Amino acid sequence: AVTASLTACNLLRNNLDKDSAVMLTEAAKKKKISLCGISMDQTSADLSYQGLGPIDAILITSDLGIRASLTQLDLSENQLCGLDCRGQGTYDATGIK
Repeated sequence: AVTASLTACNLLRNNLDKDSAVMLTEAAKKKKISLCGISMDQTSADLSYQGLGPIDAILITSDLGIRASLTQLDLSENQLCGLDCRGQGTYDATGIK
């Protein structure tokens, strides 16, 4: 019998609320599942220009804890703290607390 298990899925930009994101990261950490679509042996990821926000930062942080092979990550031109590269938007530290 073959047993398959989920190792990666991409939940970025899904308009999750903070509580849902935290709940998902807790479950994903136990099972070592990437919530950002990063494969187990992937060494770099380009998440630039994705329109990512503070809740996405929670998911990314979870992935960094379980993907030791990842040595390069580009998060440029996103709004992970609610601000764009010009400082426009509303500051939100949800994803970095």
